[in-house]
Amino acid sequence: MTVPDKFKYGCVRVGYALIIIFVVRMLTETVTRIAAEAALYLIATDALGTDHQLALNIGNFILQIIQYLLMYGGGILLTAWALDIKKTDLLPLAKKPKRLGKAVSWVVPSYGMGQLVNIPVIIILLIIFGSPQEAGGLFSPIGSSAMQVNNAFDAVWIFIETAVMAPICEEIWFRGIIQTKLNCCGSGFAITSSALCFALAHGNLQQFFYTFAIGLFIGYVRYATGSLVPTVIIHAIINSISAIMIILVFNPTFVDIINKTAAGFTLSQGESMLMSAVALYLAMCMIFVIVGVFSAIGKLRNRRLYTPINNFPILDKGEKFKALIKTPEFIVGAALCIAYMFGLNDLVTMLAYSGQYF
Repeated sequence: MTVPDKFKYGCVRVGYALIIIFVVRMLTETVTRIAAEAALYLIATDALGTDHQLALNIGNFILQIIQYLLMYGGGILLTAWALDIKKTDLLPLAKKPKRLGKAVSWVVPSYGMGQLVNIPVIIILLIIFGSPQEAGGLFSPIGSSAMQVNNAFDAVWIFIETAVMAPICEEIWFRGIIQTKLNCCGSGFAITSSALCFALAHGNLQQFFYTFAIGLFIGYVRYATGSLVPTVIIHAIINSISAIMIILVFNPTFVDIINKTAAGFTLSQGESMLMSAVALYLAMCMIFVIVGVFSAIGKLRNRRLYTPINNFPILDKGEKFKALIKTPEFIVGAALCIAYMFGLNDLVTMLAYSGQYF
């Protein structure tokens, strides 16, 4: 069957979005690594003063700001330009929907189904590689040096970065620009394609399946409400769960506790309380996951109620999929993003600087 030109162009737009994701990720990675080496050189030569720790903290903060400006600012602006989306297309998405509470309640199945996919992937990667460090870029960057919590400022910044800035920017980018522009090809196609872009934008295998599953649920909320307000809130709640875990676990105190426990030393009252808090938080998260999975199953059983509009009924799902994967722009964009996920970024950025100080 002949694929309508309008649908073909939608497939091309998905390809453009993926190519932009690759470009901004590579640009962000390269610029920040070069800037990091320059900063460490200045610290090593005392050009920034003798208080190296203060200079390192300030430099790390500035680098993360640069990352956000390049990744999200560049990604949003380039995607809006490439997909020819106007401000007037996005303004209606800022309105509060009538049933905001009901829309936000989708956070439960979203998180539950996301973790149902995420946990097996983590286990498989750990069995194959033994540790996140051995898996390299296939694992989430959570727990990297940028995510270490050494003081109160680190904790506040990680929470703002993860639970506030990322949800707003990513929802504008993926559910705002990309999904809105692809709606003309059918809401189901738009939801799935924006979820794919959202997943590949995270740049690692471990988060890919997790974010794709969450992206499908959040994309449906965007479709059903016509608003980004509930999707930002859902995204923020999910990211808050991760941010709190990072703050609890990735700090020197918790590392010392683990080392003391492994060595058989007795923990102090404060250390025991921290371990109890982490255990309680993990238990709450697991309950959230279990409830979320059952909630997702219940909603999926009522799939007729939640089936998005098909703007091209002459094409079945298989024909749409074939049209997408035969689109040259999509092939190039998907290949580049997958190559990034499996380590192309390390190869390219290694050539961009000497690595003497970084």
